Amino acid sequence: MAKVIRYTPHLLLRLGLRDIPHELPKHICMFSDDRYADAKTGKYIAIGNTDHKGKSREFAVVYEETAKEILLISIHPLKPYQKQNRIASGRWKKI
Repeated sequence: MAKVIRYTPHLLLRLGLRDIPHELPKHICMFSDDRYADAKTGKYIAIGNTDHKGKSREFAVVYEETAKEILLISIHPLKPYQKQNRIASGRWKKI
C-alpha cells in the first residue's frame, strides 16, 4: 500500500508566497535521492533541483514520515552553500 502524502497549511502558504508549483514538493519528496535527517529539528529533508523563475534552483522539502503517511511541512529554495554548510556542521546527516 502506498503512503498518503499530505500538505500542511504552512506548506500551502509557502507555495503561494513563493509562487512555487503545487506538485513540486510532492515530486521532490517522491523522486529525490538526496535525503537528510536534520539533527536540530528531527525532521527529514529531501533536496531537488528545478527551474524556477528563469533559474535552476535547488529546493529543500521538509517532511515527517510514518508507516502510513508522509507529511510535507515546508519548502524553500536553498541559498548557495547552505546545504554544504549544514552537512559540514553535522546538522544534516545523509540517509
